[in-house]
Amino acid sequence: MGFWSGFARTAAEIDHDGHRYRVELRLMAAGRNVTLYRDGAEVARASTPARFDISGGVIEVDASEHGFNRAILRHHGATTRMRPAAGTWEAARERWHREHPTASRAVASAATVIVMLSLVVALMELLELVTAIPALSAMLGWSFTSPIDLPPVAVVIIGVVAGAAALERALRMR
Repeated sequence: MGFWSGFARTAAEIDHDGHRYRVELRLMAAGRNVTLYRDGAEVARASTPARFDISGGVIEVDASEHGFNRAILRHHGATTRMRPAAGTWEAARERWHREHPTASRAVASAATVIVMLSLVVALMELLELVTAIPALSAMLGWSFTSPIDLPPVAVVIIGVVAGAAALERALRMR
């Protein structure tokens, strides 16, 4: 997978019963967006949430618009999380976490704080916008004025930073 394909798809792998299983998820596809491969050969396609019966187990895949919510193998009562496939953005993020665990935790913490703060700012902006509607304000008996008055450029910058932080969180596959 190349860099640009990370915008449209991702993959996870696991070794089981002498075979390498790989699930590929097409992020912006409707319909059958998950493909299961065994040792490089396509075995099945399904829509998320997907469930694939394999020798001695079941692979379960669920996804959001950003990637995997769940990619696991269940067999004999045990659950094993599938690993990001080589060449994916998730694999690069996992490798960076192994090589630089302290920096990785700091980035993850900062991304979490950024996402939470941007949600608070967005909710305040939305509440102010909604309660500015005269009929709604009269019905509620109150209106909200955000304590943070941001210029439009700042709102766009916060959106971009929040998007990058959310992408970082999604790449962790947790």
